[in-house]
Amino acid sequence: MLIRARNSRSSLVAGFVSWAITCHILPGVCGWPEGTYGTPASKDGCPSNDGFYRWNLGSVLQITEYGSHASGGINLYGMTDVPSDRVYQAFCMKTLSTSDKKHYFMPGKYCIFKLHQCPARFQEGWIYWDDAGPWFGPTVQNSSGILPDGDYKRNTRIEYCCRLDGDTNAKIILPTSDPFYLLKYGDLCQEVVGMDVVEEWVYWAGEKSYNLDEVRGVHPRIERQKSPKVYTKLFYCYYTPKPRAAAELTFGSSFETVLTALCIVGSTLGIIFLVAIILATIQKALIFRKQHLQQQSRQSQTDARNKRTTEHQANARINMKSPKVSGLPEYSSCVAPTTNASKAQNICLENIKDSGKKVTPVDTANILDDQACDDSIDMHPDAEGEAPPSYDEVLRDGNLNFIV
Repeated sequence: MLIRARNSRSSLVAGFVSWAITCHILPGVCGWPEGTYGTPASKDGCPSNDGFYRWNLGSVLQITEYGSHASGGINLYGMTDVPSDRVYQAFCMKTLSTSDKKHYFMPGKYCIFKLHQCPARFQEGWIYWDDAGPWFGPTVQNSSGILPDGDYKRNTRIEYCCRLDGDTNAKIILPTSDPFYLLKYGDLCQEVVGMDVVEEWVYWAGEKSYNLDEVRGVHPRIERQKSPKVYTKLFYCYYTPKPRAAAELTFGSSFETVLTALCIVGSTLGIIFLVAIILATIQKALIFRKQHLQQQSRQSQTDARNKRTTEHQANARINMKSPKVSGLPEYSSCVAPTTNASKAQNICLENIKDSGKKVTPVDTANILDDQACDDSIDMHPDAEGEAPPSYDEVLRDGNLNFIV
């Protein structure tokens, strides 16, 4: 069971690393690059719907002079090498942008059909065909589905996006599960990792009288002639998976493939370590904050205890320094009789003052308490051992000279 669990965990880790490499590091492996665009449809249809919702199929049928045909063994959808008076173009159109910043077109020299907006670093252009047909009357062109940007009424104008910032021999990465087309730019077809490529072309027999064929901007490679024979020849690049495409993508024998694999593994490990460092930093910051808050709480509790202790000690010192009238110590101030006190209480204060004793406000409060004054008198018998006078006698005689 332990070995099986370890093998299961190893498989999960290996699967995660493989998924991260193929779907998030390599552009285009798990899906076509981001953006909206189109490619020519092959006889097998459109590529698999990996990475976005689906491909949308569109088509246009152009009426030409007799003699239009394609190269031998053509793989374009609806085209043959048999001469005729029409050309059928089919398009695989990607209508969802899928801007995930993970799948993108790499530098090179190749073209695609434009839909709404060219992907980053592509340049725009178009090709215009002066199709054959009557000068007046209804439109003879037939189109359907999702089409590239352009004009498909009486004549045909198709817009393109071309990239020309790389070397055709520097392989780019695109999905390898199905055959697909790119439009050729320049003299050579763009190399794609894991795919074999062949060049194909389509020949349009153009309108012979007052031909208005035209091109603008950056467009796929064409050959055009207006005399003595009017024609347009457009070049395509057809890609099919190599038998060992998967091996070439990962651990092939060529130096280029091995270097690519090492770069991929290094990038993946770098991302994993970066994420681990970020998570560890966040964890340390949270632990430090927790400890700081605990320390603040403990300090607050300690300060509160110290404050209470100080207050208790101060109160205790005050109580120790504030005895009853019978044992008054020497103090630096004397309290005068209060106007609100009774006659006996004022007499108590005056006699204490005359005897040289000093009193504090606390002692004054004790004396002003009738019972306290009475208790202080009871605690001091006279020198001859006789009982001290009562509280009423003190009031009658007004003399407290017996207090020492």
